[in-house]
Amino acid sequence: MSNWSLESFDNIYASLAQSAYTGRPIVFDYSSLKKDQQKALDSGQSVRFDFSQDVEKKGQITQGASGDGYPDKSDPKASKTELYLQPDQQGLLTDEKTGYQAYYVSDTAEINQDTHQTYFVVRGSDGFGIDTDKLAKDPLDYLANMNPSDFNYEDWINNDMAFALTDAIVPQAGEATKGMKAKIAELNARAASDAQMSITGHSLGTIVSIQGAAGLSHAELQKVDQIVLLQIEIKS
Repeated sequence: MSNWSLESFDNIYASLAQSAYTGRPIVFDYSSLKKDQQKALDSGQSVRFDFSQDVEKKGQITQGASGDGYPDKSDPKASKTELYLQPDQQGLLTDEKTGYQAYYVSDTAEINQDTHQTYFVVRGSDGFGIDTDKLAKDPLDYLANMNPSDFNYEDWINNDMAFALTDAIVPQAGEATKGMKAKIAELNARAASDAQMSITGHSLGTIVSIQGAAGLSHAELQKVDQIVLLQIEIKS
């Protein structure tokens, strides 16, 4: 792994967790997408991402995946590394009040009888909201003129610190449980009978993922394939 992101997309879970952040080689963040991708999501369509392609970002190259570890498709001719970001028209994957953000990715463009594998990807902590370069250059001036509302209280205080100090159930976890339940219900209603959902996240995303999954019923957990929690270093 390089000093700012993964060296390759070979690990599907690490690649998905990384893509949940902004400023990465591949990003799921709505505001970072191209206009045509945003339009597709707005109209209820999915957006395709191909993790087999090399991507250059900030002068460094993330190598494409070979396909090992990526889901087999119903169509044997379909690329294993092509995954689809599903739209969130019900608003179940984001909550501004708690800072919660997740993404739902599948092996098919639509959730249907050809769907066998989906991924519930929880974004980790966003940045502090502090310009560290300006802070290091002139700490007193920066702090005197900093807008307190720029600090990311939702992630770092209400969730990260709450868990670190008290082992609390974090506010974002309840939102994650709602989203997971809805996506599992959708699988039961529309996907192949053997379709499953994996859950993954990095940093704060690990806490939200496991606490969110703890709110699922026994029957719902039968539809969960893997829960992959990542604490690798992903620097910006």
